[in-house]
Amino acid sequence: MKMMKPNFKNLRLITVKILSIFGLAISVSIAQQKMPTQLFMHTDTIYLNEQQTTSLAFEQPIAQVDRGSADLLAQRSDFAQDLLQLKAAKADFLTTNLSVLCQNGVLHCITVAYCAHPKSVGYPIAAHPPRRREQPEAYGQSSYADFTANAQQASQCIDPSLSLTRQSQQIEIVLRGLFIRGEHMYFHFSIRNRSYIPYDVERLSLSLRDSKRAKRTAFQEIELSPSYVSGSLGRVASRSSTSLVLVYPKMTLAKGKHIQVRLGEQGGSRHIQFRIKNKHLQQAIPLIQY
Repeated sequence: MKMMKPNFKNLRLITVKILSIFGLAISVSIAQQKMPTQLFMHTDTIYLNEQQTTSLAFEQPIAQVDRGSADLLAQRSDFAQDLLQLKAAKADFLTTNLSVLCQNGVLHCITVAYCAHPKSVGYPIAAHPPRRREQPEAYGQSSYADFTANAQQASQCIDPSLSLTRQSQQIEIVLRGLFIRGEHMYFHFSIRNRSYIPYDVERLSLSLRDSKRAKRTAFQEIELSPSYVSGSLGRVASRSSTSLVLVYPKMTLAKGKHIQVRLGEQGGSRHIQFRIKNKHLQQAIPLIQY
């Protein structure tokens, strides 16, 4: 029987190919190693309706999308890995959230609300959170970044035991939650415009006030200055809503005192005011530290 001589040239080629494939597998494995997730809590709200498609353009390819509600429709583009398209499943859906994880490891947490006539149907989404700012002296022990993160968490929470609602001329303001962390309290307000007339907010203020005026005494009222405000006090479009969080140093009220909340319309007469009493402050819920 004739013995065949081994073809060393072919063996070398096969060995080189195997090593190349093995090296490529190692490279892919290293590239796909799980990187630490970086949380990006967006402070701006995305507004949608059921008639238009709103597009979010991210700076990195999208890896995963999670909707906070079935009322929010979302689809990734077949032609662009960094494009997400949104639409409302129905009118006047409750404010919800959207979580988008990009391939660079950044998790974008975005608040989404309904608006019949949104100002924009396209939003560029930054790849990374803004750099932490220097701590202003007025903030004391809490930094700007702490206020931002805490206010964002408070804006996503609703306290069912606290229900302070006032409305006038189809404008409604609600204190949805009152929270505390450290030395500060977080007041979560929502403003809803049920009319077809845009509502331009002139001011939203909290003042410490005497509940009753005694005879021959001066009536005292002191406007409270917030340490931080999350959200925009601008225009509330027709048939839409907005939310914001006002941060104040922790407080309780003496007998005969209350906090007067005032919402005023710029160039209009749709003004609303109501009281926050000490019993409401006592219901403040601690924000959980994650």
